[in-house]
Amino acid sequence: MNRIAVLLSLFLAGCASVPRQPTTAPDWTELPPSITEALCAKLRSEALSSEATIDLVKTTQPLVTPSSLQSLATIYPSKGKSAVVADAVVAGQRQLPINVGGGSCRWRPIDTMDAGSHDNHVLQLSAPFVNPFAPSEAGLFARLTLGGHDAQWYWVPLAQRKGVWAIGFVLPMDLHEG
Repeated sequence: MNRIAVLLSLFLAGCASVPRQPTTAPDWTELPPSITEALCAKLRSEALSSEATIDLVKTTQPLVTPSSLQSLATIYPSKGKSAVVADAVVAGQRQLPINVGGGSCRWRPIDTMDAGSHDNHVLQLSAPFVNPFAPSEAGLFARLTLGGHDAQWYWVPLAQRKGVWAIGFVLPMDLHEG
């Protein structure tokens, strides 16, 4: 009995002493089609018609703000002040092209949000960044609107495993604009 307790204690101590390695954001030159495909699957699961065409802003957008980070903090255990973290994250943002590839959604690439398209779904994506509330994870924000209004935000978590970036479950965020 004592022998098992000692071995279990050593095992737990060994596991506890292995620090979690902080990650870095993916060093991509463009967002891969797997990102838009994961979002397509999420939108389909939320009853967006397969016949719907979604306008997709062709380059990443500066969606990392104190408000979006505060919303992200509600999903993860929060550390630090969102506004301070936002300044650091926004400073590292890059504008990347978005590769749609084939995919199962009908994407219509657009250069910018068009104020005249009130009836179109518009998707904007941020560049990937390290999650300030879960340092072993990176990810990006997605913002879906109807003509620029009534935004629904999503967190697309990314983790690197054996040199390959994997996408986790796309999570809706509780972020209200206005």
